[in-house]
Amino acid sequence: MNAGRFTVLARLRRLPLVRILIVLGVLGLAISGILARIQARTVLGEKVRERGNFAVSTVVLKSTGAVEMLRLPGTAKPYTDAPIYARTSGYVKRWLVDIGTPVKRSELLAEIETPEVDQQLRQARADEATAAANEALAQHTATRYQDLLIARVVSKQTTEEKVADALSKHAALESARANVQRLVELESFKFIHAPFDGVVTARKIDVGDLINASGTSATQLFQLAMLDKLRIFVQVPQTYAALMKPGVMASVFFVTHKNIGVAGRVVRTSHLVDSASRTLLCELELENPRHEYLAGSYLEVQFDVPAPERSVRVPAAALMFRPDGVRVAQVDAHGAVKLLKIEIGRDFGNEVEVISGVAAGQEVVFNPPDMLTDGQLVEVVVPTTVKSAPGTGGH
Repeated sequence: MNAGRFTVLARLRRLPLVRILIVLGVLGLAISGILARIQARTVLGEKVRERGNFAVSTVVLKSTGAVEMLRLPGTAKPYTDAPIYARTSGYVKRWLVDIGTPVKRSELLAEIETPEVDQQLRQARADEATAAANEALAQHTATRYQDLLIARVVSKQTTEEKVADALSKHAALESARANVQRLVELESFKFIHAPFDGVVTARKIDVGDLINASGTSATQLFQLAMLDKLRIFVQVPQTYAALMKPGVMASVFFVTHKNIGVAGRVVRTSHLVDSASRTLLCELELENPRHEYLAGSYLEVQFDVPAPERSVRVPAAALMFRPDGVRVAQVDAHGAVKLLKIEIGRDFGNEVEVISGVAAGQEVVFNPPDMLTDGQLVEVVVPTTVKSAPGTGGH
């Protein structure tokens, strides 16, 4: 029994040592595997450099043309867009148009009941009649006193008072007439007419609604937009701001009409470059007689503008980003790679403008491998054709 206990204790003492040996064995296997892979990769890289068995394709660099396509986002708005309010308070008696209804100028849109204004008009007319009677009596009295003054029956002072009273009564009559005219015009506002030819884009009333025509709490009745012509607003970068003059033509591309450009022209600019975005606000006009282009839509405006200067464009897939700068790979007549350092200008998405380092007509490696080095031998396959970035390619 004691021998069994000693055996168990011996095994328990050896357990930590066994675990340590197992861990060391695993680490040794892992290290040997890593070293083997590093060595294999080194050997492979040396063989690749010796044999030049990289297959690469090249692309011919082209310079930008004299004309450059500038494509920018824009927004379409109605030529005229106005909210329709009432000028008199009351209740909606009826409405005659709804959203999407084309209307002509002066066409009746709605009618408002105005009981308070009607009563005020009646009172004003009664006041006018009273003022007219008082004015007539004062005029007759003044005339009689002037005759009596000639006969020296009344004093000059009394006559002048009667004449002044007649003038005062005449002024009161004119005031009463003006008040009646004001209320007549105010009552005429119960009929809501279209101020211009357009389309009703919103109706915000219904029969029986209370209409308030006073102050900032006035009730909007309709929204009316003129859609036969659209205003196109676009922000043009400062680089091209000087080229934006009234009369410059452009092509407008709507999302709903892909690849179909509609002719538009610049009619005015803000003449001010925004200090935050460094852009110039330009307004274009676009004819829309059939209302096929929707106001409020997102769109793109394409200008054909003179290029600021001739430059070379390189596909973004040809760039090699190294610690000492951006480079492109060129293959000489013997198949050896030469890495050229370049200076990048504007970014056009899948192409970049190169200011220096390469020239038009040169061939560079398209989509070069990361391990490509200076002097490495490669095999050039069929050159790659790369399309220009949409809306930015040269001509």
